Amino acid sequence: MPSGVIEHVEALGLRTFGKEVEDPRIIVKRPVFTNKAVLQLYKTEIPSLFGRLLRDEGASLDREDPSLFNSELDKLLVEFGPQIWPQPGRGDRSHLRKPAKGTLYPSNLVYPRDQAILKKHLRNMILSKQARPDVDVDGLINKKGERHISRSSKPAPATPQNKPSGKGCSGKAPKLTSDRVRGTGSPSASHEYISSNSPTSVIGARTRGKQVQRDAPENSDRNPGYFQMELRLYRASSLASGHISPRGSLLLTDDYTSDECFSAISDEIQSDCSWIIFQLPEDMSENATIRVERGTRGSEAMFQRVLNIFRESPLYQGAPRACEVECGLDLM
Repeated sequence: MPSGVIEHVEALGLRTFGKEVEDPRIIVKRPVFTNKAVLQLYKTEIPSLFGRLLRDEGASLDREDPSLFNSELDKLLVEFGPQIWPQPGRGDRSHLRKPAKGTLYPSNLVYPRDQAILKKHLRNMILSKQARPDVDVDGLINKKGERHISRSSKPAPATPQNKPSGKGCSGKAPKLTSDRVRGTGSPSASHEYISSNSPTSVIGARTRGKQVQRDAPENSDRNPGYFQMELRLYRASSLASGHISPRGSLLLTDDYTSDECFSAISDEIQSDCSWIIFQLPEDMSENATIRVERGTRGSEAMFQRVLNIFRESPLYQGAPRACEVECGLDLM
């Protein structure tokens, strides 16, 4: 009988696309998904029910109740069941494992045929989840993803004032909270940002190099797999002059999806955006650039690849790092 979240992920037949794809010996701790429906179910809907369980504290919800969240899970399966567990030959199942005897996924699960099994594992996944004391329960319930409230008692270094994003609370870049925050424009050359005139900046010199070390709050703590990455947005002229136009910045965290990132960028630059190119520093990736096309079949997988690179990038004393991102729009 599966006992942990990862075990229930396997029992549901969900494939993960982290480093374990290349090295099966790696133990999965934070599953990486590429299917949009799976991402929404795992990162938004399930945490929302888990948040309700945390908020209730046993007042009206009984963890031992075998019918806990019955109606809510039925509704989720009506929406996501046909997308995630379609009948073979009637839908995409590339995001599902191949069944194998002796494993937690011995046979194909199909909705609605296996609704009872799917609901059981989803319910047990909720019950298996654990929360840190500083988890933002309201954020979970309101489907904003897993966020944590900063416990730092010391003030962070002075930085430009940020404005709140459309989805999260306002905050300042040095604080390693999981609230999504967006910058007000061009970064300054203070503790937290590299000047656009720096030789390591694409915006300043169109060259690629390692970023300089920056100061960070003494009490910053980094959750496993959690990161904050300042995306410094710009547009490049298609003319021979190669003119670079800075378009502000936003703070990316590990709970974004590809669509959410594109929406946040469009809000920041106040323009449509159909593709982005991440200019990756040398100490992050051997690939100098990664391009993500909005709305294409492989966009979420490519975006999750970028998030994995950010998760594994060297951290400078706990401070958010920066990555320059070219934004573009292809007119059909």
